[in-house]
Amino acid sequence: AQMNGWSYKYYEGEWKMLPDFYKEKMLGSGISKGLVFDSINKREDFWGIIFSSNLLIDQEGEYTIYTTSDDGSRVLIDGKQVAIINGTHGPETGIGSITLTKGYHKIVVEYFEAIGGQSLDLAIQLKGGNRKSLPISKLYLTVPKK
Repeated sequence: AQMNGWSYKYYEGEWKMLPDFYKEKMLGSGISKGLVFDSINKREDFWGIIFSSNLLIDQEGEYTIYTTSDDGSRVLIDGKQVAIINGTHGPETGIGSITLTKGYHKIVVEYFEAIGGQSLDLAIQLKGGNRKSLPISKLYLTVPKK
C-alpha cells in the first residue's frame, strides 16, 4: 500500500541560518503525516528537521512554491533549491517557481528553529490556479514500482 506523508530527520544546534544538515549529527528519524513538530523536537529551541517525500504532480506546468516559516526554511525539488526564507524571524514567506512534469518529484524541506515561535507551512500554486496548502494526499513515502 502507498503511504502518504513525510520521512524526517531531526537535528539540534544553535543556528542563525540554515545549516548544512548533512554535516550535523542526526538525533532522530521517522515518519510524519504533515509538516508538524508535535513529537519530533526534543526541546523548545535550537533544532532543525529535514522532511522528505515524493510529490505526485498530476498536471505538467509551472508551479510556484511558497514556504512560510518561523524561523528559516527552504524547499528543494529534484535537488534544486526552489524557495528559501533564511535567517531568524517571525513567520515570513519565501517564494520560487519551477516547471514540473507529470509524475513523481523528490521534495525536501529543510527547517530550523532558533528561539521564539515555530511554524512551517508549504503552499503550491499551478500557474493560473489557486494557491493551496500542499496536500498530503500527493506526498508519497515511496515511489510505486512501475
